[in-house]
Amino acid sequence: MTGSEGSITCSSTRDNICCLQFFWQELHAPTISFHLGESSSTIDLAAGQLPHDILERVERIANEIIGEDRPVTTRSVPRGQAEAMLASGQLRKLPDIQGAIRLIDIADCDNNACGGTHVRSTGQIGGMQLRTVEKVSRGVRVEFVCGLRAVRAARADLTVLRQTSALLSAGATELAPTVARLLTEGKAIAKERQKLREELVVFQAAKLASEEPIENGLRLVVRAWKDRDRETVKLLASRTAAAAAQTAVIFCASDADPVRVFVARSADLDFNCGQILREALAHLGLRGGGSADLAQGEVPVEKEADLRDSLGDAICKAVAETRKQER
Repeated sequence: MTGSEGSITCSSTRDNICCLQFFWQELHAPTISFHLGESSSTIDLAAGQLPHDILERVERIANEIIGEDRPVTTRSVPRGQAEAMLASGQLRKLPDIQGAIRLIDIADCDNNACGGTHVRSTGQIGGMQLRTVEKVSRGVRVEFVCGLRAVRAARADLTVLRQTSALLSAGATELAPTVARLLTEGKAIAKERQKLREELVVFQAAKLASEEPIENGLRLVVRAWKDRDRETVKLLASRTAAAAAQTAVIFCASDADPVRVFVARSADLDFNCGQILREALAHLGLRGGGSADLAQGEVPVEKEADLRDSLGDAICKAVAETRKQER
């Protein structure tokens, strides 16, 4: 192929083989497979990890050879000769075909059996850029781009870099320490926010418990919120149950459909929240459960009221049975 864009598709096959050769030289990492895509290509290697310095070295060597514009030649050899070259280490692998084998040679770099389309010289590739490395089931996958695609990828990276620099009011070289500082500050703020939320929830829990009288040995607190996240409602349920003796709670986070329902009890009450909730949900064809002290489940919004009533009746019944046995 000719032309800058054509030589990228090129590289399609040729530069992929360059990469395979360099990874083999540097890491002795066998190639599992490779993929030639429209915007980028990938090589899957049987390797556990690719150190950053190795990736930089492979990229540098590949681009040096591209810049030297080494000739790429083809020749065919009999199958027997190719097998002898394989045995002596002159080839890495052979295709499963009979007859003559087509060899592609990059001067003083690589000799490989391949039947694909190739550039006439390495300079036609135009340049190569390694992009990402990710873990896959059998090793690691390396993504790379060549020629004008490498230029476009670098331009896109630069655009993101400039936009990020503008947002953070920091130069490119200052981005890493700036982001690190912001992450540290964010963790500290999140920790302080959690502490404040805990304190607020404890205060609200005590207030909720104090608002309900004890009847027949039970303080039953039932509430629903549409303006609180579910983790907060769960925490509030646990803290309210612990705020006073003889307390059971049925709290609903009604911010979305389905509604999340929490059941909790104080330590002095003798019933199993998980069992009670599981049985109540089962009557509605639903599932849920939890521990003896705290349980949760979900219910469609149209069945929320029915579930609350069912849970309230079951809790009152369980407490009444316990009191009867104590007498």
